[in-house]
Amino acid sequence: MKDQQIYFIKLAHKCQAVLCCRATPQQKGDITRLVKSQLGQITLGVGDGANDVDMIKAAHIGVGIQCVEGSQAVNSADFALSQFKHLQNILFVHGRWAYRRVARAILYFFYKNMIPTLTILYYIIVTGFSGTGMYDEMVISGYNLCFTSIPVIVFALMEQDVSCEESLNLPVMYTLGQDSELFNPRVFMLWMGEAVYSSLVCFIVPWYTMNTGCEDGHPRPQGQVAITMFSCVLIVVTARLAVDTQFWTWIHAVTYIASIALWFLFIAFECSQPAGFVTYGTMYYDFFYLAPDPEFYMIVVLVIVCSLMPAWWYRGYNRNYEPTPSMKICCPVMRGPNVVEKAQLEQRSREEQEKKNKKELKAVRSMQTKIVKKRETISF
Repeated sequence: MKDQQIYFIKLAHKCQAVLCCRATPQQKGDITRLVKSQLGQITLGVGDGANDVDMIKAAHIGVGIQCVEGSQAVNSADFALSQFKHLQNILFVHGRWAYRRVARAILYFFYKNMIPTLTILYYIIVTGFSGTGMYDEMVISGYNLCFTSIPVIVFALMEQDVSCEESLNLPVMYTLGQDSELFNPRVFMLWMGEAVYSSLVCFIVPWYTMNTGCEDGHPRPQGQVAITMFSCVLIVVTARLAVDTQFWTWIHAVTYIASIALWFLFIAFECSQPAGFVTYGTMYYDFFYLAPDPEFYMIVVLVIVCSLMPAWWYRGYNRNYEPTPSMKICCPVMRGPNVVEKAQLEQRSREEQEKKNKKELKAVRSMQTKIVKKRETISF
């Protein structure tokens, strides 16, 4: 029986669509579980009655339709709809948006947490495992809690590459998720490689430029180096999220800028307290020594440009020279510079080809009609 199931599912996999008539509730669930186990595909179960409950529960995602047959399907589903026509929006609009948001948010979480962690590791190695800390404990605690939490939440809730209408008009864009273009081992390793590179820039530039000493010949206090390095880390991770943002609103701009401003307000207030507010006075007045120093701002700007250069280069190169098949379709609404013109030309050529095919088909049909009429006339 198991061999027959495997043969059946392999045969069904070669078809574009399979219609199972008069299937029992258990058979619906069995087919769904068979697709999950043998093909390894993400399954969606959609039903409106009690006979669809087993299928809805067996699928990865279940959608129940509220109708006259009762609410058993709705109660067993992950999502409930009032009409079947709403299934189009939940798949091609909200489902695709959710995939994009979750994929980018997961990658960004790893990216933004690796950078400060690796800078601490580099500090430990450079100082010969001295046991001292690079950043204050409260600063590290506030990194995820206060300084970088709101921007990624706004991004994960509001990011969209195209509008609702454009998503519905271009259903082929749904293949982004089916082909795992935004979240796969290659993309993950690219993000992790970029995180390692950015962490090296955020550590090497401030560490070796600020350890040359002050104007009076004394070495800079560790607090000033730590503030400079943490400022670079915070601005880089926030700017990296801004580079990846395609749907901009005033909420994005306010939260991205406010997260950076919150850090500088916090460090200015903390350094103004001799005993400290949460850091026990370990960074007293360090920020006010850095604020009028042009070297501090030059270091921050240099770190930002060098850290984001790979992301800018990779993004621009892919859009202009090696766009993916889905990007070729998306690019007219993604506003890519050269790809837009290419896509418009491709779209125009496709429309002209379709018109040409319609004319040829019309000519063939008219010719067939004339031949049929002549045959009828000859037969009479």
